[in-house]
Amino acid sequence: MNMMCCLLCYKDYDSHDHLFFSCYYSTQVWFHIRAHAEMENVQPVWSDVFTEMIQRKASKRIEVIVARLTVAAAAYYIWKERNTRLFQNNARPPDKLAQEILSTVRYKLMGLKFKESARMARMLEKWNIRGDEDYDMGAHSILS
Repeated sequence: MNMMCCLLCYKDYDSHDHLFFSCYYSTQVWFHIRAHAEMENVQPVWSDVFTEMIQRKASKRIEVIVARLTVAAAAYYIWKERNTRLFQNNARPPDKLAQEILSTVRYKLMGLKFKESARMARMLEKWNIRGDEDYDMGAHSILS
């Protein structure tokens, strides 16, 4: 195997720009998760994702926090998938990785404290977190 070849798609060189998110595999993951982060219009190009995050950096709105968590989880799990393929020769399809990313973000959201609002209720509903559940268990406080 060519060690310079992307282990996720086998179509291009393994590089930061390719892996996040020009690679066919990571593009499929991005298309599965971006709507949950309200980033439907952000293309699977690292510079576009990064620019979107920079433009929102000072905001404490729930949508921005969800976007940050989603991008961070995507980068982590895509890198982890690459390493799993490299060192353990084990591969998962993009939809399975996307589900793991979404589950991780959902669990993180369940552990945060939020100020109640209509925006917050809509976002929690989108992530299938019911308002009557105890989602106020975490030590982190996030304002909407």
